[in-house]
Amino acid sequence: MEKPKLLFNERYNYAFPFVNEVNSTLYFSSDVEDGIGGYDIYIRTFNNDNFTDLVNLGPQINSPKHDINPTIIDNWLYFSSNGFVSYGGYDIYKYKSLGDYSHVFRNCSDLNTHKDEIGVFGLSQRKITVYRDNDSSILLSSYEQRKLKSRFLGTILNSKNQPISGAVILIPKESTYVETDIDGNFEYSESKGVDSIEIKIVAEKYLANSTYISTGKVESIIMEEISAYKAQREINPRQVITLDSQTQKAKGTNDTLYYIILESTYEYQNAYMLWNQWLESFFEAEIFSYDNGLYRVGFKAGRTESEALATYRQAAIKKKDIWILRPPED
Repeated sequence: MEKPKLLFNERYNYAFPFVNEVNSTLYFSSDVEDGIGGYDIYIRTFNNDNFTDLVNLGPQINSPKHDINPTIIDNWLYFSSNGFVSYGGYDIYKYKSLGDYSHVFRNCSDLNTHKDEIGVFGLSQRKITVYRDNDSSILLSSYEQRKLKSRFLGTILNSKNQPISGAVILIPKESTYVETDIDGNFEYSESKGVDSIEIKIVAEKYLANSTYISTGKVESIIMEEISAYKAQREINPRQVITLDSQTQKAKGTNDTLYYIILESTYEYQNAYMLWNQWLESFFEAEIFSYDNGLYRVGFKAGRTESEALATYRQAAIKKKDIWILRPPED
């Protein structure tokens, strides 16, 4: 009898396996050398009686710390990580690729708490169970979406009234999206019973478009075509950026930048909640930390005084009590 082949290298640790039977792919976490962080998420695909070489899922998913417990639910990759902006230590995140150039990455804020969320399981996104580190024990918590109350319909067209298939309809308030079908139609239902919602439409080769749609009618939205365009999808900021309190430079860089500051606090949890609060209005918002325990929520405003002032004037339309953080003079 032929001796079974080892699936993994015995020098490293491998944990949290999940098999996606749809595409015969094994997901797992490992501390294999040359990874991005401590434990990274990898895949190996079963093909022709053999497994392919392991593939690191890259910096779009893996952080400088630990990324564990990968699970596929409704074509989304759910996993736990302590390496991104989080509400507690380990939070649950979800990721989905939208094509060659774009993806959606979300902190599952409706599932996360101050404790460590270790992983999830479930048959659909409508009903998910989270297992959470509750001091010396594991606590299981189930979450079920409410019944749908509002239904929104629309059609995305180009300037010639031809349907645009595969357009992405982002719903920023709910941190989710839908896509148009081959006839350019989309449908979105939500559970809060509202009469209108804001949407952002992104389609390759077209200018992004933001508008409001209402229930009770089919909205037709015309997209403006441009030449070379790479569609972008909304992505949450991934890291807390540490700034030197003297030079205002991000540690490990020589960049001298101006910043627009939205909020300041000495509590990380407050900074996280403020960041979530302003992310819809200021897509580029990030959390900045200092050695003295101060946290600021803001975004880069440019490299010159004129750039910073122009950015400030635009930002002040959305929020009045903001200020410019300037680099120290030489």
